[in-house]
Amino acid sequence: MSHGLDRLLEQARIISVGDCESIQEILERHNKSMWVHFSPFLVSYSLPPRRSLYLLEVEGSLVFIQVNVRNGETRTDLLFLPVPYTDKINSWLTTLPEIVGQEDVRIIWVDEEEISQLRLEFDENLSWDEKGIEYIYEPEKVWTMEGSEFRDMRKRVRKAEKNFPDFMDLSVEDISECQELLKKWRSVQGRKNSFLLDWGYTRAALNEFHRFSAENLYGWCVKIQGNVEAFALAGPMNEDTANFFVAKTNPEVSGLSEYLRWKVLGELRAFSYVNDAGDLGIPGLRQHKMKMRPTQLKKTFTATLLTEVQKGSCKLRLV
Repeated sequence: MSHGLDRLLEQARIISVGDCESIQEILERHNKSMWVHFSPFLVSYSLPPRRSLYLLEVEGSLVFIQVNVRNGETRTDLLFLPVPYTDKINSWLTTLPEIVGQEDVRIIWVDEEEISQLRLEFDENLSWDEKGIEYIYEPEKVWTMEGSEFRDMRKRVRKAEKNFPDFMDLSVEDISECQELLKKWRSVQGRKNSFLLDWGYTRAALNEFHRFSAENLYGWCVKIQGNVEAFALAGPMNEDTANFFVAKTNPEVSGLSEYLRWKVLGELRAFSYVNDAGDLGIPGLRQHKMKMRPTQLKKTFTATLLTEVQKGSCKLRLV
């Protein structure tokens, strides 16, 4: 770890459950609505010592610094742009690669508007790549499942209902069964997609579920014949939009994945929209999420701030 990074982190602290309410209030105040802008995810995503998420205040902005340690090497990036993103913070961002002793620093989640802002400020010292799309749903529309466009969704839900599932609020007593289901899900899905990493923050969220405020994080599970076969976590991002944080089902139960999402979106009808994250480039997951007829497919990007040395060898990528 560089001396500059050491000094930087001395001014910062690792995120904790106790930060959830204040962080979400700041994100809401500044109209942040990418899937990453959900405080229970941020807390669960921080998994020290291998991956730590630090909070730092710079020039009146809140900065989320990701520090990865792997094979003795340390890598520092920003999870998303400082909040708020102001003119004052730009000079600090320009020097950040040098401060942490790297040739570049990534901003892992950036939306289209933010890419435009960064282009104006950093010009040739910026490159970016498309990260993926986020699926935005109108929960009321999905819940009613009206019209021919929802025909397949209705069939899958009805198929799951033949197993007489019990959909209920998640309790602390259910957590151990959810963890076992997560292990089973990982053993099946991990063989198909070795890069799936969400099990880490899902496991952490389950472990800390009892510590989150019920206003910040909602939870449900589905039991069939008394056994937990699915669970989900979600919560408010702002008055209009909820975050569909986690959905895990027993892959051996046909239609259960659609049933779980349908039921959870029904529970979230007080919100106009639900951000259900991306599809990780997996065709099957993309097909599954398109069944619910998203209202919007929101593009996200990963931006890279380059040093003067690096910028000559990297071209701007417009996608």
